[in-house]
Amino acid sequence: EISLGLVGSEMCIRDRSFSGENGEFADQEAFLRKMAVTLSKPLPLQDSEQSQYRPDSFECLGLLAGGLKNWHLGVPESGLLWMKQYSESVPPEDFGWIKDLKGAIKPYQEDWAAFSNLPNPSIKMSGDDLKSVQEQLEAQLKTLKTKGELPRLIKKRILRVAVVQEAKKEEAKFIAVAKAMEEEKRKEQMAAANAEKGKGKGKGKGKGKGAAEVPWTDDELEEKEELSRLLESFMGYGDTLLFSSALLKLESAEFSTERGRVLRDELINSYQAASLYVDSVSEAVKTNGYEGSVIRRKGVPLDAKITDANPVTFVVDLGFGPNDVDVQNLDPAWLAGLSASVFDEPSPASSEVWEQAVWFAAACNLPAESRRIADKLAPADPDFSERWKLLSVLRGTDS
Repeated sequence: EISLGLVGSEMCIRDRSFSGENGEFADQEAFLRKMAVTLSKPLPLQDSEQSQYRPDSFECLGLLAGGLKNWHLGVPESGLLWMKQYSESVPPEDFGWIKDLKGAIKPYQEDWAAFSNLPNPSIKMSGDDLKSVQEQLEAQLKTLKTKGELPRLIKKRILRVAVVQEAKKEEAKFIAVAKAMEEEKRKEQMAAANAEKGKGKGKGKGKGKGAAEVPWTDDELEEKEELSRLLESFMGYGDTLLFSSALLKLESAEFSTERGRVLRDELINSYQAASLYVDSVSEAVKTNGYEGSVIRRKGVPLDAKITDANPVTFVVDLGFGPNDVDVQNLDPAWLAGLSASVFDEPSPASSEVWEQAVWFAAACNLPAESRRIADKLAPADPDFSERWKLLSVLRGTDS
């Protein structure tokens, strides 16, 4: 309301002066003009701009207006910092009404304190925990005293509860199917395939070279095409970054040839690795930190600092204060490329997380990015290089 009032005041004085006959209100007029221009800008104010407003004059009102602007533009912590500076200001006695407005910031402080203690839904929570989280969020939403950013953030978390619950259902289905698989039979089939191709070691690793040297039979080619069609049907899973449905379909697919089963099992391994990537990269970001470009889906690169991360949310600071960004809203190509900034260089010790990055990019239908990461990893992990060659016959990537 104060922000809008200042903008309206500037509109009233745009074409005429209210400085008074002797110019006694010239300073106030100049302040209103400056604040109206500042508040009309679409971006939040930088915290460094607080120094433009003297805390011992009527200009301290600009600190309150700036705080309200940042609060409603989605940077509540920055908004509260501006309001705090306002609460510590000492306006002249003849502007007592400005001092009286200090009580207006208390609801914002109380709402933010309550919000800061609210839980954030995570896939690691149990079903009962998620239900409790939703109840807490819905209860807090009803007690908010302020409008703008906090109701939006709480509603966003409530919606995320449903997303996490659905992901847990998919995960449970996958685990049930995986446990039902005849694991010993699969191992025997893999061992037979390796022995037939002269690759008795590795239990699935290094099979690609032998497979590539043996001519394809008609039945094998038919199953290869079936797997390629399955891969095409998985392309949309990159939008949600949830690959459990792909794993379910692969686990339930049956093939009559040894080569078909080998390819299917390697695809299962690749999607399992892709499913683990977001966990690994978020842990690396949390541990090592990150500062550089951040890209949302269909967005442009923005310089930012990631101050915290988990598999569901990255806390991104664009210079206006930290904000939660859902991992699903980040550009998958940027997420895959983040591996180069936060993982140790490829080596036997780090090859597992790098392979996760390769298959994550592939699962998100990013062939150029997956090939780039694969080229970086291959010299450090010959076994991965063979797996990459094996699956390239399905993904259409050069080996």
